[in-house]
Amino acid sequence: MMLIMRSLSTLVVGFLFFFGGIMRSNGAADESYRAGQVLMKPRAGEGFGARLGQLQLRNQHQVLREFQRFGGWQVIELREGESVREKIRDYQDSGLVEFAEPNFKVHAAGLSNDPAVINGSQWGLTNIGAAAAWDLLHDAPQVVVAVIDSGLRVTHVDLTNNLWRNPAEVAGDKIDNDRNGMVDDVHGFASYYDLAGIHKISGDVTDAYGHGTHISGVIGAMGNNGIGGSGVAWRVQIMALKFFNDVGDGSFDDAVACIDYAIGHGAQIINASWNGTQKSLMLEDALKAVRSAGILFVTAAGNENGNNDLVPLYPGSFGLDNIIVVTANSRTDGIWKTSTGLGANTGLKSVDLAAPGDDIFSTGIFTDESYARKSGTSFATAFVSGAAVLLRARFPQLTAAELRNRLLATTDPVAAFAGKTRTGGRLNLSNALKSDPVAELRLVVSSGPNPFLIYKSYSLSMPIVLESSTNLKVWLPIQTNSFTSAPPWQQTLTRPANSALFYRLRYN
Repeated sequence: MMLIMRSLSTLVVGFLFFFGGIMRSNGAADESYRAGQVLMKPRAGEGFGARLGQLQLRNQHQVLREFQRFGGWQVIELREGESVREKIRDYQDSGLVEFAEPNFKVHAAGLSNDPAVINGSQWGLTNIGAAAAWDLLHDAPQVVVAVIDSGLRVTHVDLTNNLWRNPAEVAGDKIDNDRNGMVDDVHGFASYYDLAGIHKISGDVTDAYGHGTHISGVIGAMGNNGIGGSGVAWRVQIMALKFFNDVGDGSFDDAVACIDYAIGHGAQIINASWNGTQKSLMLEDALKAVRSAGILFVTAAGNENGNNDLVPLYPGSFGLDNIIVVTANSRTDGIWKTSTGLGANTGLKSVDLAAPGDDIFSTGIFTDESYARKSGTSFATAFVSGAAVLLRARFPQLTAAELRNRLLATTDPVAAFAGKTRTGGRLNLSNALKSDPVAELRLVVSSGPNPFLIYKSYSLSMPIVLESSTNLKVWLPIQTNSFTSAPPWQQTLTRPANSALFYRLRYN
């Protein structure tokens, strides 16, 4: 089985080299997870931890790291030559662990930009109504957004003044001032395997791959400074959490370590522009902790031109109410696609909304004043994270779930996404920032016989009735809904065979 877990700027043919299973038919090691490592969650209860420790000692297995915040998950190192799958079975059979799984790899894939599509600057900000939104709010200097990715260029002129600064750390003194195990973690934290396979943990978040820097610029490149471009938020605190190495490779344990750092250091929004088909129970426990901490988690739908309802991608498909899954729209409000037929994933039950993802202008890594253009759901995700930053500043009383609902309920309806996402719409920053959005009801019809999707604005709380008529005189009720749950309300109807059928929504 092919592992498709990676950062989501765009796609490369190289991902075809990742295969599942324990061994390939030619005997080569499986490259979809790290050889010699197992992730395990000790069984709760008195005595289990000690007995597990004794078993690990007898097996000569070393505990590399432990995540107490996420139920005590451990990363253990096997002896050379031991099979990951066999040791998972052995530990599960011991009765001392709740779960055990491989340490799956993540790959951040990217294509060079096609100059033929470069025909504008920051069209995405216009597409989401940023100008009108900025009349209401453009700065969020107290909001911390964690970007879990490839790091960022900390000296870039459009980013350096919008970086989170660890208040307990002194830059450059080579001392672990806050005693968290990392020296000089001034702007964030790095945990990754370098190109030689050596595990690195430090405060050096320098980005050699470019993906994280580009995302950070979409979220929060400094606005109104007369330089380069602008992020959705002109002022913000960007926490750089690096788990991709210089060629865009990473693994689950490092992603979870970054999530742990984000929770422990006050992040309010997390941007995670990566996903994959592997469902990790350790990652799920980490995201439940993110939810408990009141943090909004924004992630990408993926770039396989697929349906996430049919092929779930994680972390988006964990289905928690603090997770937003973002697909990408083109300049013409179509579903973003590449010239090779790949493109943005959708899913009526698994993907929430669209945001601009085609030819996105943002900060680059080559110099302190360089910029680049990239496409994909990664950057659509960054637009939504930037919007969430401004919403968190404007409505500090809202929970993460309420922020999510507000973003989903204030989208612009887009025909291409009707029946393709939960909202059938695209991010509208201006609508989301309004203090009291106008109550609105929309009926969006997909291209097929069903479903009909009904949406409400954020502020509407009274019940409505969906009715049908063949003559616009006699109306028959079909369903009443009080909208007590998050949008959208989906109602499946049958298209009439040989006659017109009209629908209306009215307050009950």
